[in-house]
Amino acid sequence: GFESVKDDFDKIFKEYANTAAGKLAKIEYAKISFEASKFDESLKYYRSALDSFKNQSYMENFILMALGQVNLAKGDIESARSYFEKVNKGNTDILKDEALFSLAMIEEKQGNIDQSMVFYKKIISEYDNSIYLALAKSKVGE
Repeated sequence: GFESVKDDFDKIFKEYANTAAGKLAKIEYAKISFEASKFDESLKYYRSALDSFKNQSYMENFILMALGQVNLAKGDIESARSYFEKVNKGNTDILKDEALFSLAMIEEKQGNIDQSMVFYKKIISEYDNSIYLALAKSKVGE
């Protein structure tokens, strides 16, 4: 189970800490921790991985989105929102449509319909190849 995997990953973290494999192992372990509902452990390793992948925009956005999802699972909406906003305001479009969709869903759930529509409309106008396009269009009635 989870505990036996944890021991294996601890060994990888110690022996391969500064290698690409060691850095990627942090992401994999964070994902496994999330799936086991060990949210604090997941956050710890995603944050550590974020430090390891600074200035690599794809990996950075991937990890920021994961941090947002873990915080949503924990019920920490404001922290989740802050991670999604970092992707939304970042310099690359990688995963930005997903961040916008996540932000729209948060706003909608909190009753901020006008703000959720802003995010949905931005997906429609700027990301015509997005997997969220049809959902965004249905939300705004297009």
